[in-house]
Amino acid sequence: MSKKDDQASAAVKSQLSHGDLWDMLGLYPAELDPLLIDVMSGSQVRKPLGARRFVWSLAASLVMAVGTWLWILTPSEPGVVYETNRGERIVVNLSDGSSMHVNSDSRVKVSFNSVSRIVNVITGEALFDVRKDAARKFIVTTDRGSAAAVGTQFNVNLYSDTLIVTIAEGTVLVSNDIESSAAQAAEMAHHGYQVSVEPDGQIRSQRLDSLLPSIAWTEGKIMFSGESLDQAIRQVNRYSLHRISILDARLRKLRIYGVFNTGDYLGFLAALKKTYNIDVTQHSAELTYLVFRDRGK
Repeated sequence: MSKKDDQASAAVKSQLSHGDLWDMLGLYPAELDPLLIDVMSGSQVRKPLGARRFVWSLAASLVMAVGTWLWILTPSEPGVVYETNRGERIVVNLSDGSSMHVNSDSRVKVSFNSVSRIVNVITGEALFDVRKDAARKFIVTTDRGSAAAVGTQFNVNLYSDTLIVTIAEGTVLVSNDIESSAAQAAEMAHHGYQVSVEPDGQIRSQRLDSLLPSIAWTEGKIMFSGESLDQAIRQVNRYSLHRISILDARLRKLRIYGVFNTGDYLGFLAALKKTYNIDVTQHSAELTYLVFRDRGK
C-alpha cells in the first residue's frame, strides 16, 4: 500500500474514532460472516477471535484491489460541489474543522459563511463529523427533509425516496420538507437512533442494535444482517459498474447475512453460490443473472 493510501486510511480511522469502528469490526458476530456459516445446513460454527481477525485482515487487503478509491480534499471556497463516481468515496476536510465522508455515486454541495454552515446532499450518502460551533448550526438539507446539529456525528442516506439519518454521536434534529404547517414534523434523535423521513413526510424513529451496518461503508464494508437479497443486491450494485440482477422471483426475499468489501461483487457472488441455493450466470462482462438452483442439479 502506498504512502498516500496509508495517510488516507489513517484519516478515516481518525475521523471515526468516536465510534471505534475499527475495533468494533473485529467484534462483529462471526455468524454473520459468509465464510463462517453454512445457512443451507442450518449449522453455525463460531471461530476463535484470532481466526476472525485474520479474515478481517485478509479482507482489508482486498479493498484497494476492488477499485475503491479514497481521497482527502479540502474546500477553498463556499458553494463547492463534490461528486463521486460509482465505486468511489472521498473524505472532505471542511473549513470549520468538520469533515464529511461521501459515499459512492453521490453529489453534495457545501455552502459555509460567517453565519451559517449548510450542506446539501443532492444524491447519495454522506457521514458528517461536526466540529462544535454554537453560533452556527450545522444543517444538512435534502429534497426530503433536513438534519440540524451543533457538534455531533451522523450519517445521511438519500439513495432511495426515503431520507435516513443515523446518529452516531450527540443529538440531531430531523425535519421533513413539507411547506404546509399542518404536515410539518420533526424528531429530536440521540446517539444510537435512526430517523426516517418517508416520501409522504411521515417521520419514524427507531433505536438500532448496532450502528455498524449504517456506517461501515466508510471503511469499505457492506454488512447484511437479514436484509432481503433484493435489498442486498441494490447495495452491492452501488459500488460496481458490473450489475447483478435477479431473474427468479423466489430469490427476492431470501435473507442475507454477511460482511463484504465494497466493490467486491465477485466475492459476494461466490458467497451466494456457496451458501445459498442459487445459480450464478454471467451474461456479459457487465451483467450477472441469479436464478433458483433446481434440487436436481
